[in-house]
Amino acid sequence: MNSIEKEKRTIERFIYYYCKCQHGSEKGELCHACKSLLAYCIERLDSCPFGDEKLSCRQCQVHCYDSQYREKIREVMRYCGPRSIWFMPMGYIKHWHREFKKSI
Repeated sequence: MNSIEKEKRTIERFIYYYCKCQHGSEKGELCHACKSLLAYCIERLDSCPFGDEKLSCRQCQVHCYDSQYREKIREVMRYCGPRSIWFMPMGYIKHWHREFKKSI
């Protein structure tokens, strides 16, 4: 699985978790706003000019998200990031391992 596919899977899990906790949606369902955000994120990832050499969007020199979507995805990430140890523990551990290796 390439980095774009991993990013899509992570963003999807974050948005589903965020929507469930913040908007009270049922498991496997998204409210209209979160469904729109997910579709937008997938579209942006599909058209990423860096392809498989993509960095995280936060580190990218090209900001391809509109400002309203950028702020909304930041909100989702701020909410889900610290909680991801509970709903995707292996992803959390892998993320912190990569961050630790970068700092060495």
